[in-house]
Amino acid sequence: MLGTLRRTGFAALALAPAILLAGAATTRTFTGSTTAARTAIVLAASAAVMAERDALDAVRPAATFRVRDAGVTVAATALGSVATYALSVHADLGPVLASAGVGLVAGLAAPSIAVAVYCGSFVGMASPALFPTSVGVATAGFAAGVGLVAADGVFDGVGGKLGTLAFAGCLAAAATMPASFPSGTTLPTSTLLVAAPVAAMAAVVAFHLHTERGHSTVVASALVGVFAVMLRPGFSLVTNAPLATVAFCASFVGMSAPRRLHSNRVVALAGALAAVVFLLTSPVFGGAGGKLGTTAFVACTAVVGVGEVQDRLLTD
Repeated sequence: MLGTLRRTGFAALALAPAILLAGAATTRTFTGSTTAARTAIVLAASAAVMAERDALDAVRPAATFRVRDAGVTVAATALGSVATYALSVHADLGPVLASAGVGLVAGLAAPSIAVAVYCGSFVGMASPALFPTSVGVATAGFAAGVGLVAADGVFDGVGGKLGTLAFAGCLAAAATMPASFPSGTTLPTSTLLVAAPVAAMAAVVAFHLHTERGHSTVVASALVGVFAVMLRPGFSLVTNAPLATVAFCASFVGMSAPRRLHSNRVVALAGALAAVVFLLTSPVFGGAGGKLGTTAFVACTAVVGVGEVQDRLLTD
């Protein structure tokens, strides 16, 4: 049973980013440089996926499965999704501040379930254009919670994992009800001139907060999100690009474990790459919860994949 669950979790984490990238490939006109960048990202991320699959095949699953713990995880994920949606839509906080706020409260007040609640908060960032009521959000949150249980031990320490499961939950929920993803906003390539440095810095700050300052990964990321929203008026003086959203996206890169991203320089690289993926995927799956986390996950797996290829070349 555990082996089947783990394979299901692996499939969700592999397929959700593939669907996001495939959607971008079919809806956006790419120049030669962006096509090359997209191809390189896909190839590098695929290397990490293959390495993770090989690693999972070599690991023997644990002998026990605690139904009660799984139930708590699913319930906490669903609760986080509904609470965030209510704060974002009905309290008019907006998706970034609502998600970061829910994550910060959960990380400080209920650390035992904070990861599940934070995963659910990404579902709750969904637009009411996708899920007009909390029923759809709760359904997606439930699906994400099941994915979180199934993905235990899969891609551990890779930033963006929680958001990717949230995105998978939204895809699953949208497939079971009359729901369609609205179009996103196509951003110009020049956006990267400001978005990439902001993303690199946000990723490093979140990474520093949990590796050097002792905060949990949830609190570290949430703090960056709250701070990014506070800086939004300043960002607006520089550019119309959604830099607060980019920074929050990159904070998920900073949730990576040092065994996955080994230094601040590598984290900064992955953060900047997340800005590139953010740009490439901006026109598709608008209003989808978990899209930012999936963006970060693609960037992290691409960087991890390059490391996997280097290691294999050195050992051959």
